[in-house]
Amino acid sequence: MGGANRSGTDLRELVRENRRLKAELDALKNSAPGAPDGQSPLPDATLVEILESSPIGVGISRLEDSRLVYTNGPNQRMFKLTGTNEFAKDFWADPARRRDFLAAIDASDGTVTDEAEMKRADGTTFWSRLSWKVITFQGEPCVLFWVVDIDDLKSAQAELSSQAAELEAFAYSVSHDLRGPLRVIEGCSQVLIEDHGTDLAGDALANVDRVRYHARHMAALIDDLLMLSRLGRRRFEPAPVDMNRLVGDLVDELRTDGRLGRAEITVGMLPACRGDANLLRHLFVNLLTNAVKYSASRSTPKIEVGHTGSAGGNGSEGNGTGEDGEYFVADDGIGFDMEHAGKLFGIFQRLHPAGEYEGTGIGLATVRRIVERHGGAVRAESQPDRGATFFFTLG
Repeated sequence: MGGANRSGTDLRELVRENRRLKAELDALKNSAPGAPDGQSPLPDATLVEILESSPIGVGISRLEDSRLVYTNGPNQRMFKLTGTNEFAKDFWADPARRRDFLAAIDASDGTVTDEAEMKRADGTTFWSRLSWKVITFQGEPCVLFWVVDIDDLKSAQAELSSQAAELEAFAYSVSHDLRGPLRVIEGCSQVLIEDHGTDLAGDALANVDRVRYHARHMAALIDDLLMLSRLGRRRFEPAPVDMNRLVGDLVDELRTDGRLGRAEITVGMLPACRGDANLLRHLFVNLLTNAVKYSASRSTPKIEVGHTGSAGGNGSEGNGTGEDGEYFVADDGIGFDMEHAGKLFGIFQRLHPAGEYEGTGIGLATVRRIVERHGGAVRAESQPDRGATFFFTLG
């Protein structure tokens, strides 16, 4: 099974199994029915050698009844085959999955790949990544298949699912158990200022304001952490997205609620893409508000949203994968030293003092998570006091 360490004895046993398998292959070559004189029904010696050296299980079975007619060494060990007498066994844990593969092949006229639970010769089962292709072999319809044992991967996925459930429980606790006390702190501080503000000395009043500020900051931090954790668990729903319309509507919304401040926003021609519109909206919210924040020192901040490729236009068929360019959001703000660019997309990583610029240090981590959910990549270019540009592609 994948990843297991083998002792010297195990390795010698594998060598013996390999030799035994080759002997069986030779026997099959000499005894297989229907082969013309002087012509081997199995691949030639060079191809057999290649198949034997492959780490992937490869085999050929008859389409009619699934009986094996060829199997390489890795496949023999994966299915725990000890001889040709086991070639007629049913290796599907669920026979219905074989019918699924046959139906898929009929529909595709090509190679079909999917996960399937298989059954070894000794009756035990394992999960596999299985590919099928119908071929003609020994004058009859057969299936050429290659198979990879993914039991370890399935175990890892189960563990990740368990951890995700624990994270969900933690997020619920954070949402209800921590935000409640913060609201109390904020509320009581507000009452203290309103009812007794005139009785408080200057330092005392400043301290109460400081308590209120940090309570609000902690609440925002919790909200952002919850958003980041949900990104990895929410269902990914890709569909065609008109990026010009998405960004245009978002700019109008941010302008209305005041989050764009004095900034002038220019939106170029953006190619359409296939993605999750809700996630992409969050992505642009983070990039635009980040640009506004770090351009606030300019009298009229200038922010540009565009695409570096030539393809574009409202409703165009661009894919946003980076083959034709990258989407970008550029500002003329304070910028940063590229020496520290590696910190940009980490959680709680900040390149500027928190006292100078509000924020939780999670926004760009959220951007990276969304881009990665789309199979893309994100990067940044900047110079101190000459603005910053964030580029991203979508897979």
